[in-house]
Amino acid sequence: MKDLGDLKYFLGEVFLSSKGIFLCQRKYIFDILQDTGMTGACISLFPMEQNIHLFLTTGELIPDLTIYRRLIGRLLYLTVTNPDIQFAINNQN
Repeated sequence: MKDLGDLKYFLGEVFLSSKGIFLCQRKYIFDILQDTGMTGACISLFPMEQNIHLFLTTGELIPDLTIYRRLIGRLLYLTVTNPDIQFAINNQN
């Protein structure tokens, strides 16, 4: 084992103060947006379109499923810590 010093980043930025530990996931979310090429996406008032129907037979196939699985894992982690986005993420499966 090694002593790597003070914790700075663990699935988000970590700030230590006299009141305790503060975890900010802004950088974690920005990293997800960068990896998916969506940093220029517009903000929406709703997490997703209402009354949308998704079908298995429409759309393009993803060439590398490992990238998709990694993205889903990262988004599922966010649903645990940010329940306000849980509905939109769970409807994408």
